[in-house]
Amino acid sequence: MTTNEDIIAAFEQSWSQRSKQPPTLREFIGEHSPTEDCIVELVLIDLEFRWRQTRLSVPPSDALGGQPRLEDYQRQLDLREMPAFAIAEEYRSRTLWGDRPEHAHFVDRFPRAAAELLQLLPSVDSELRADRESTQHLPTFTLAAKQPDPRAPLPYSDFVLEQMLGQGGFGKVYRARQISLNRDVAVKALLKSRQFDSVAVDGFIQEAQILARLRHPAIVGVHGLGRFPGGGFFLVMDFIDGPNLSEQIVQSTLNLDEKLALIAAVAEAVHYSHTQGIVHCDLKPCNILLDKNGSPYVSDFGLAKLRSDERSVGGTPAFMAPEQLDPGIGETTALTDVFGIGRIMVTLLGDAGDRDLEAISDRCLAHNPSDRFPTAAAVAESIRLHE
Repeated sequence: MTTNEDIIAAFEQSWSQRSKQPPTLREFIGEHSPTEDCIVELVLIDLEFRWRQTRLSVPPSDALGGQPRLEDYQRQLDLREMPAFAIAEEYRSRTLWGDRPEHAHFVDRFPRAAAELLQLLPSVDSELRADRESTQHLPTFTLAAKQPDPRAPLPYSDFVLEQMLGQGGFGKVYRARQISLNRDVAVKALLKSRQFDSVAVDGFIQEAQILARLRHPAIVGVHGLGRFPGGGFFLVMDFIDGPNLSEQIVQSTLNLDEKLALIAAVAEAVHYSHTQGIVHCDLKPCNILLDKNGSPYVSDFGLAKLRSDERSVGGTPAFMAPEQLDPGIGETTALTDVFGIGRIMVTLLGDAGDRDLEAISDRCLAHNPSDRFPTAAAVAESIRLHE
């Protein structure tokens, strides 16, 4: 089944592979039938590419031209009024790529979004101004001695995005080349639709801060945060050159011993994160990455919480512990991740026909958290003894 993530990746790829003329968005949408939110994201991608490439030769038949406005997309695609964040993104793209738009012009064009725009547009100006100040008078590919935002010191100019690897509800992940160190890295960026969402931005920054505390051979390492020229944050992580566990399950290339060793390694990594006061809260096969040697790496701490944090967190329903679905059962704790390990175990092993393994997974999946293994390390130990 084609997802919105696949559609967005395919459209970006069509732009990168174009020869003399841009992809036709209307035809692309007709072929892929994306959701309304996805169409807005496609519009913003198309608009940015067109404004960025001001020398693009556009054929007369292309009604959008090289410097389109949102109204042009609304007419061509029969769209409803665009959300305020999308309007702010047009302002950002035009400011970045050669235009000098005024706030009043955008407020006049979109009166229903005027109140939000009067907050968003000055914010865009501040971000762009900070980006210019942070790179002014700097040698290429070096860090600024003093950054406007100390949370995100990595320079965008040091990274070349090469391929989109995937997308979730909040962000995209790219394989990139870090020029200064001549290495491949993974770059995670918030979707345009989330860049003005303070909750999403705060969560993104917290994910980076959480990952920075974790140093374990089976946890994806983080190198820090940076800011795009447009103002959005990006997170630089280790690039793991291999499939995720969900993809590996489909390929069915692991034998039982390899599966057990993998689950134990994941449990040990999760236990380490617990010793650092961090609960993952979203353990599932697609968040376990495998390198070329089949070694696992726990990734995507986007929903992770500190053990002292009282906030509620989400997750993926099929892999969520009972207490995540019903807070009346108990708090989200390290035992929540024990449940997640059990769900991964059942998914990976299927019907192994081994009563000892079934007993381990059943204990992990106990409805009452107190009936589960006391720690993720205890789960790993039980699996290692079975091996």
